Formats: sequence, C-alpha cells, structure tokens
Amino acid sequence: MDPLSPQLGGDDTLHSALASIPDVSVIVLDTEMRIHALHGTALQRHGYVHDRMIGQTLRQVMPLEVWRRLEPLCLQALAGETITFQQASLDGKAVYESTFSPVVRDGSVAGATMTSRDITAQKAAEAELAKASGRLQAILDHSPMAIYMRDTDQRWIVANPETCGILGKTTEQLLGNRLSDTVPPEISAHLAEHDRQVLTSGDDMSFDENVPDARTGEVRHVWSLKFPVRDAEDRIVGIGGVSLDVTDRERVARELAAARSLFETAFSSAPVGMVVSRVHDDGSVEVIQCNPAFAAMLGREPSELLGKVGPVIVHPDDLSIRRRMLDNVLAGRPASGELRFKHSDGHDICALTAPSLTHGPDGERLIVMQAVDISERKRLEIQLQEIADRDALTGLFSRRRFQEELEREVSRARRHGRPGALLLLDLDGFKQVNDTLGHAAGDELLTRIGEALRSILRDSDVLARIGGDEFALILPDTDVAAARVVGDKLVEAVRASGSISAGGRSAGVTVSVGITPVSGGPELDVAKLLIESDLAMYHAKESGKNRVAVYAGAGVVATS
Repeated sequence: MDPLSPQLGGDDTLHSALASIPDVSVIVLDTEMRIHALHGTALQRHGYVHDRMIGQTLRQVMPLEVWRRLEPLCLQALAGETITFQQASLDGKAVYESTFSPVVRDGSVAGATMTSRDITAQKAAEAELAKASGRLQAILDHSPMAIYMRDTDQRWIVANPETCGILGKTTEQLLGNRLSDTVPPEISAHLAEHDRQVLTSGDDMSFDENVPDARTGEVRHVWSLKFPVRDAEDRIVGIGGVSLDVTDRERVARELAAARSLFETAFSSAPVGMVVSRVHDDGSVEVIQCNPAFAAMLGREPSELLGKVGPVIVHPDDLSIRRRMLDNVLAGRPASGELRFKHSDGHDICALTAPSLTHGPDGERLIVMQAVDISERKRLEIQLQEIADRDALTGLFSRRRFQEELEREVSRARRHGRPGALLLLDLDGFKQVNDTLGHAAGDELLTRIGEALRSILRDSDVLARIGGDEFALILPDTDVAAARVVGDKLVEAVRASGSISAGGRSAGVTVSVGITPVSGGPELDVAKLLIESDLAMYHAKESGKNRVAVYAGAGVVATS
C-alpha cells in the first residue's frame, strides 16, 4: 500500500474536495521530493501542468530560482518541521501563501505536502489600505493649517509645509532647532509661554497668537490648539499644535470648506470600510458617520447605520470581543482584530478592524475604525480545516483530529478524574473484500460501516477512521463496564451491516474491538493508551475475532 494514500484519504476524493475550493492546490511529495499527486487549480492556472508534474521531482518542474528557494524548505518538512512562506506565480501575476508539512505514517515521515493558497486578493486589500493611509497623509501635507510638534526643550521635531511657509524656513532649518532660534524674540516669548501653560497643566488648550508670515511680511492672527504629547508610559515628552490663520475669516471659511470637501472625498471614496463613532459618557458608542464601503459591506445604505450602536450591527457572539477592543482603544492600547458583523440579509460578515481614538473640537471622544471584509478568506480557512479534520471517504474524524481529541480527553481525565474509555476497532476479513470484490466495494463497505457505528453513539462520543480498515472511538464519562456494552453493540452493528455483494459474489467482515480505560492520575499517557487498546484488540483477534477484549493491567480479559 502507498504510504501516502491512507494519510490523505485517496487522490480522487481529495481532488474532488479541493476542486470545489478556488485558488487552492496541494502537492504531495515522497521522501525523494518526487510529486506523488497534485490537487486543486491554483498552481495549474499559472503555468504548472498536472500531467507533466506527476512522477517528476520538484527540481525537474520548478524554475531554477524557485527550486533554490523551495529545496531547503522541503528538506525541513521532510525532517518533520512545518514551514509557511510566500511566493509569486510563474507569470508574476499572483502571490501564494504556501505551507510545507510533513506526512507522518507509523511514526515516520513518509513524505511532505505543499499546500498553496492564492492570496493575491489579500495582498491587493493590504495595498489598498496603504493607499488609503497615503491619501490621509496627503491631506495633512496639503492642509492649510500649520501642524507642528516641539519637544520639552522647545526644539522642533515635526513641521508640515504650512508651518515652514509661515516661518520662511525649510524643514531642515526647523527640525532640531529651538523655537527661539527660528522665530523673532518678541514672538517666540509669548509662543513659549503658551507652550509652558500646556506642559504645566497637561491639558489641551487653545490660544490666539500673532505670528509674522515670512511670505508676506504681515503679522497674522492665528488660532492655535496645543496639546501635550505623551510617551507609552504617559509621560509628557513634547507639545503638539495646530494653528489656523483667522485674519481673513472669509478666506479661512473657504479653506475650511475645501479641507472638509477633501476629507469627505477621501472618506467617501476610500476602498475600505470606515466608521466614525461617538463615545458617550456611559461608555456606549454611537455611529455618527460611515462611508459607502462600510455600508455596502453590510448590505445597507450609510444613512441606515447612523445613530446605531455596536450591539445592533455586531454579531452577538462577538460582543465581548468588541467590548475588549473598545476598552483597549480608550486606554490607548493596540486594539485591531477580527469582528463579525450582521449583514442585512442575515449572514455574517467577518472583517479585520483597526479602531483608533481621536477627539472632536469640543473634546468629545471619537473612534475612527477601518474595516476590511475577510469573509471569503475565513470561509476558505474553515473548508481547509474541515478537509484536514475529516476522513474523505467516511466523513469521520481523521487520525490527526482523533489524536487531538484523545489528548484533550486525557487532559480532562487528569484534571477532573472523570472515567473514560478508548476503543480500537479493526475489521476482520476486509482484505478479502478488496481482493474478491474490488476496492470500490471495499470503500462502499467502509462508508456503510462508518454510518452504522455512528448511528449507535452519543453526540459527545468521538469516532474516527485512523487507517485503512481501522477505527477508533473515545467514550467520555464512561466506565469499563459501560464501554464493554458499547463494544458489544459495535460488534453487532458491524455483523449486521458488514456484508456486501458485487458481480454476483459476496463477502463480509466482522470487527475485533480492544478497550482500555482512560482513568487515573498524572501517569496517564496518550501513547500508552493507544498501545493498551491495540494489545486488547489483537487479543480479541487471536481469541477468534468478532468479539471484544478489555485491557486490564498486565493482561487482557476477553469477552464475547
């Protein structure tokens, strides 16, 4: 038997499963890096031809520059490691996230798989986010307001173009120099006094200030909002300011209108969802502005969301996550993460969100949140996880998932001392079915037996197909006596459904069941339990098959 096939559940079945998932491919390699199987369409769409790759090594089918990068990663996988990396397609039009994983069979690495997922759309979304951030930066660079920052020693550390223009200096002439060295003494004195008041109080403050405009020679009357700048430990390390020339109020009004129009254009045309919410004194958050991209993501119009609060549009199961995010952003901590929203037609939207805190002119707290729809990515992740967790033929849990469930059951037994049982089932005479009636009949019989076993078990029981004709079962909260009763029912279920006919010939199977208790203290060990159940199962076979045996300490006790 091919050592890779049982691990993957069969080439045809896996290919059929992956064919339904767009932009995903799996390459199966043996220990010589020879391609055993290729499933999915992601790689084929960009120059990799299925029929030419089977039986070839990666070195033979990959461009040299690609092979040089993949070879050490593949070797790591064949050494038992799992490695994730990104690479471009042959035509350079797509980007893939790929994972090399070892294929383990009977405790040894029998090969490796390279799973590739097309993340071109994800990369494009990230680029759009960067572009949106660039647009916001452009707004600051072209703002008619002077925006600046100085440290506690009055040295300039930030100055936008408008600030430099008023002072008649270049950025290089300002940054690192003191206020008194860049502004006439009679002007710098009252500006420094205003800075001192803000640094002393630790509060935002506004001032009317007179500043000479080097471009015209006129002294301009400006309104300045100044605020303390704090470090991560909440220590004041400088002062920030925004100054608006209010000498000519009509001109200011026009510039403000232009700035508002520019912001609204950037906000409305942003390719990602954006929401502005007001934080009330009681901690509730109300939407006061949202752009078309966010409303469309929820299948609504922007006007429908105004005045809404978080619990109305956030999935009920994610309200605790939303609350933690709000607490973090209000406390000045990082708060990005995933949230599910409710679409107008009832389905869930999973979004990557990045909220940040700001303040309005009157000091009210505002939260600006960006959101990117990642629902499709999450759907693909779930489908891939389902493929990994389920046996492709019977739909039962896979060997890998069963190992995880057994480890969890052992942990529960250690912590709480609850009884449990592990059952190992091996079909008697299954090889004769394959030899006599063919593998198609064998597969049909395995599926039928899987359904029969599952029909007599509880929802809390864990049933898996762990090999060709091997099944395993975890019975939580079950002592040995009750497990023996279940074992007898399993034997009877296989006896009742274990025969099949094809081409005028018939064949059938029975089952031998080995049971070991999952109980005890810290000495409980997954590997030991598997060995014990395996010994009991072989004892059942050696005692005549079609029966149950229970592992009891140093020996086994057979039962019918």
